[in-house]
Amino acid sequence: MRNNTSNYINILMLLIISLTFFIGKWLISFSNFPDEDITLRLINDSHEDSFMYFHYAKSIVNLDFNNTFSPEVNEKGLMIIPIGSVIFHALGLKVFGIKSFIFLEFFAIFLFLLIFFLILKKLKLSDLFSISLSSLIFVIPLFFLKLNFLNIEEINTFSKNFYNLRFPRPLIAQLYFFSFIYILLASINKNFYEKKFLMPLSIIMSLSLSSFFFIFINQLVSLLIFLVIKYKLNFFKEIRLNYKNISLCIILFIVISLPFLTLIINANEDYIERLGVNKININEKIFLIDHYLSKLFRLKALLLYLAIIFLTIIHKKLYQNNFEIIKIFLIVFIGSILSPILFIIFSSKISFLYHFNNIVIISTTLLMIIFTISFTSKIFIKYPIKKFNYFIPVLIILLSISFFNLENIKKIKNEQKRLEKNEIIYLIKKNKKLNFEKITILSFDDEIMVWAILNNINYLKIIDGTYTIKNNNLVEKDLIESFKFLNLDNKNFENFISNKRIGYRYLNPEMRKLFWQKYQANSLFTFKDSHDFENKTLKFIKNSSPFYAHQFAIPKFELKRLTNKFKNIKENNDFKPDIVLMDKSKEILNKYFLDLNKYCRVLAGDLYTLYFRKDHCE
Repeated sequence: MRNNTSNYINILMLLIISLTFFIGKWLISFSNFPDEDITLRLINDSHEDSFMYFHYAKSIVNLDFNNTFSPEVNEKGLMIIPIGSVIFHALGLKVFGIKSFIFLEFFAIFLFLLIFFLILKKLKLSDLFSISLSSLIFVIPLFFLKLNFLNIEEINTFSKNFYNLRFPRPLIAQLYFFSFIYILLASINKNFYEKKFLMPLSIIMSLSLSSFFFIFINQLVSLLIFLVIKYKLNFFKEIRLNYKNISLCIILFIVISLPFLTLIINANEDYIERLGVNKININEKIFLIDHYLSKLFRLKALLLYLAIIFLTIIHKKLYQNNFEIIKIFLIVFIGSILSPILFIIFSSKISFLYHFNNIVIISTTLLMIIFTISFTSKIFIKYPIKKFNYFIPVLIILLSISFFNLENIKKIKNEQKRLEKNEIIYLIKKNKKLNFEKITILSFDDEIMVWAILNNINYLKIIDGTYTIKNNNLVEKDLIESFKFLNLDNKNFENFISNKRIGYRYLNPEMRKLFWQKYQANSLFTFKDSHDFENKTLKFIKNSSPFYAHQFAIPKFELKRLTNKFKNIKENNDFKPDIVLMDKSKEILNKYFLDLNKYCRVLAGDLYTLYFRKDHCE
């Protein structure tokens, strides 16, 4: 009875703490912008670029995986959607509408705290300390980012990828990773092949596969290492003895994974190209493994491995009670190191390999956090001072909550931009002449694209290349016709598509928005393996890591082809968008000219200009 009461109290405390983490940003949002369109609010207050993935939820709700946002266009093939990390938001969208995304954020925070509470309890910490340290771990990425004065790359990587409110990853996908670790911990001294372990593991791993397969690969490798260590020479014997449970769970895994696998098998070819999925030969495999190993055995990495070995030895001698727990995190760490090597060896295709690096950094840092907690836990157990055991954890919780909310409030988006965009949405919604399912919008603004999709607008002339299965030829044609419509000339177009050096890489944000990884450029991959670049550009590309998947540069012959295509395509007189929204910050695009005999200027703001076609003007 006492245990049940204690469990209820712990759950209640975790719910309250989750609420305090969650509510600050939304209270500020609703108080500062009380009349804001709910969809726009979710877009504005989403973490970083989360809003760019909202369309996945809409696709699942509509069971529409081949949308072109040009209903007259029919394309073969499907979009690849990370179903496992989107499905809950899709269900929420279907049943409760877009506002459900707010409450799902709260539940995600709660699940994170609950999982780490259960993990830390394995270290024999008190309930209160487990709750407080779970809260601390939740905000550690923000602490690290704040204290990273030297701008250390690995710290930035950990802070941005360990856990935060970015949808769908890591908000949802990373929960599967942490749940996997907990299942291994829970089965340490028990028969792993019992259904109570295998069934949830099958569900977790299938959801991981359809969310973020880099996590799944790490889980798979870590699981194999775990089973070999646990059962040693009896590994195959245990499989034979438990084949019924194993078979059942394999079937469960396949069933849950099947929708995602169906999308992959039937994926649109041009869409796959824009996702950066590349075939890889033997020589390229050797090149990648060599590059990865050179990173793996850098001096600072070797020093880290020595530190881990040293801490492991100490733990085994002095902290035997916690060593079995530590061993699980060691296994996940080793699994993260082996995963990219095994994947490169056995896979015929690759994409976004840098995510493997991210998982190595996450696993390493998590291991060091658990080492630290394990060491300090002995102090808490050895010196059970009543005041200490209450004051310290409560202080940790309060500081964590305060810091997190202060940092989140700072991220509330630019007020002027936000107010102006809300005015745009208001003007569109109040115009009774506009039939959302039939109108065409021309806008280069990402947020407006997403807002339009979530509001059932089916015609978008310009659309992000990952939102649609339009073939590349049609994407090019739409871009050129939009330029012609806006009376932008050949020189404007050349400037728009040209390669640009921004920060540490080549990147043309507007072109990448349309074509993404089609023009990926690094030391391993370029478009059609071309070296046809300006000398300085080619030199830079050759010295770029093959893991720089987001570097974007178009070869000269391709730039010439696009320019010639622009010259040869005539203005489409049938293209008369109902709504035109121009962003004044986009320098090249703002050299446009629009015939005001055919369009009326509805809004001339500081940041945006909104036009309606004349027959829609009120």
